[in-house]
Amino acid sequence: MSVRVGVELGPDLIRAVRLGRWGRNRLRTLELHWNPAQPAEAVAALRESMGEIGRISLAVDLSFLFAKQVRLPPLAPAEKRRILTLEPERFFPVRAEELVLALRAEDNLVFAARASVLGTWLAAFETLAPIELVEPSPVSLARALGRADAKETTILMEAKDESVGILEIGAGRVRRVRRIGGDPAEMAAAVAATVEGTGQVYLRPLNGNRPRAADCGGSGAIAPGCLWRRTRTRRRPR
Repeated sequence: MSVRVGVELGPDLIRAVRLGRWGRNRLRTLELHWNPAQPAEAVAALRESMGEIGRISLAVDLSFLFAKQVRLPPLAPAEKRRILTLEPERFFPVRAEELVLALRAEDNLVFAARASVLGTWLAAFETLAPIELVEPSPVSLARALGRADAKETTILMEAKDESVGILEIGAGRVRRVRRIGGDPAEMAAAVAATVEGTGQVYLRPLNGNRPRAADCGGSGAIAPGCLWRRTRTRRRPR
């Protein structure tokens, strides 16, 4: 089996998982800081740490993406893509920019990335190995959680502009994506409204650090910077 590497491109951190041949070092993980505007340094660090790579997959963080439930008639994916590509400014806050689109046949949830930014990253990571897959990180997270636990799940993801992305996931699929400001009261209200009577909530801090329990408290108000798993019957730091 050739060595495969999955890489999540976050706003400040790259998280990589290496799956190699059978043996003691079959699974290896790496987390490193990177500058998205200058990916070459991160690529060099991955090459040094991961060694020879056969194939690579990339997951692009929500902070780099536009996400929207667009209002389109029930068309084939190719026709939806044509409409969105023809007039992207009608659907996304861009002007005279080319976008790379990720859309689904069964609904109108669309993820979009700036082609100029994504193209720079692809050119850099292709020096490591052939890229077999590029997808939005919410899709990767939903698939992974669906394999581990089919419960309804909400993930809160901090962004560099202090906003918070809210992903609602069920049965391994992204159900809904929205963004709110980083105010703790607003976020607590959004969480309460989102998960009332549902399963669990994960919070992913921007820097990837695990919080101290004292930072998060036990009152049910969830503050930015906390990484928690919340269920209806218990609350504990992860």
